[in-house]
Amino acid sequence: MNKILLITTKGCAACTIMERIVKEAIDESHRSIALEIKDVKDANASFLHKHKTNDFPTTYFIKDNDVKFQYVGTNAKIVILRWIDVYFK
Repeated sequence: MNKILLITTKGCAACTIMERIVKEAIDESHRSIALEIKDVKDANASFLHKHKTNDFPTTYFIKDNDVKFQYVGTNAKIVILRWIDVYFK
């Protein structure tokens, strides 16, 4: 199963932008990708610690319950689409 996990924090403008971009990229990719958006307060603390999540937004590309790639910050939709192609072959 392919999943994009987006960790956000309250009041974060970049988080809101990244949420929109990721949703658009998933729609445009025409692939079966689940999107999970979690506020840092609601996310699994051990997962965040294991992956050294300390800035937001953090985007995880997860395939078969294995984190293939993670990225902090925002990026263009075309970049997200490329990552989808690379990590969700």
